[in-house]
Amino acid sequence: MRLTLINDEGTQSVSQPLTLHNVAVKDGEFSAEVDFGFDLSTAPPMKLKTEVSQADSVFEALGEPTRFDAKAALAGVCWDTEGNVLQDGEFIGSTNNVPLKLKANNSVIGIFTSRGTPTTFGDAPSVALGSSANEATALGATVSGGGATRDGMGGFAAFENRATGIFSTVSGGMNNDATNSMATVSGGTSNIASGTRSTVGGGEGNCAGGDYSWAGGRNAKIRPGNGASDGTCVANSGDTDGDNGTYLWADDQFGNFTSTGPRQFAIRASGGLRWGGTGVNSTTSPAFTHQAIVGTNTCDANTRTVIDHPILNGNPNAVIVMTPNFGDQTTGTAPPRGAMGVYYSNGAGGCVANRWVIYQLAVTAETLNPGVKFNVWFVVP
Repeated sequence: MRLTLINDEGTQSVSQPLTLHNVAVKDGEFSAEVDFGFDLSTAPPMKLKTEVSQADSVFEALGEPTRFDAKAALAGVCWDTEGNVLQDGEFIGSTNNVPLKLKANNSVIGIFTSRGTPTTFGDAPSVALGSSANEATALGATVSGGGATRDGMGGFAAFENRATGIFSTVSGGMNNDATNSMATVSGGTSNIASGTRSTVGGGEGNCAGGDYSWAGGRNAKIRPGNGASDGTCVANSGDTDGDNGTYLWADDQFGNFTSTGPRQFAIRASGGLRWGGTGVNSTTSPAFTHQAIVGTNTCDANTRTVIDHPILNGNPNAVIVMTPNFGDQTTGTAPPRGAMGVYYSNGAGGCVANRWVIYQLAVTAETLNPGVKFNVWFVVP
């Protein structure tokens, strides 16, 4: 048998004839592996001329040369490692309901699974990337990476990430779980988001058990509800939605920092609480030092001093904590020497109206010592 490639017009050969010996033909069909010496995947459409000979007789053509497009044929079964020119409708994937897996170094690094039905989010697959141990088992669930099947010493360990709630997400890290609908763990290790639409921002050992709750840092535990699927990261709240709406952040101490109710804002910070922008007569922080400046912010014969802060001004509902910077001086010559307080001014005593004023509780007030200071901290409802 002799095979020759000719151009699409049939006017000239584009390869040297290849002669094959002892080719088996059955029912008019044969199969043979040939190499024409160039890359057919980039070749234009051509024709294949087939000739046969028996017992060293003259080669005779088997009909007219057959037209074929090798590039198009190979594109249907092969993916070029240097890139492909795609046509509308072409894709990489499966047409049956079997998960699509990607591997690197013969290890699974990605699993794409079709989920749902045409009437229930039928186009929301689950995606599990990263370690082959990672699991995304619910409709629309995603594990973006991370996870491991071995510890740092090479021993087998269960460090997989799991997204088992519908539309839940684990972005990375290891040994993290997002177990309820639309729950999220951003990373870190050994974290659990078990409340509906709850979030763990990262860190270690945190649990966002309440619906719409947020936990972060180390061992911040928001109590889950009492449902069978709410988890047991810490004793439950006794109701269905856990400590819902609670924000909990814990510093790096080992012990648990646990919520005690819904809609809390709780922080464990053993180093204290600090705001940036703090300074003398600051207007950019809720914690600052107020200094009395005679003739500028004093009133009522310089026995009181007016606080000027854009958040406090015009806000009678603010809650203010104030302490004299020099303490309660019962002796000495630098007033104030007695108890102090704050009130919201209506303009009495010549003090600016709609401002908070620091005053002396004594009936007979002393003239403030110029430059006296007071520590102020406030919150607004």
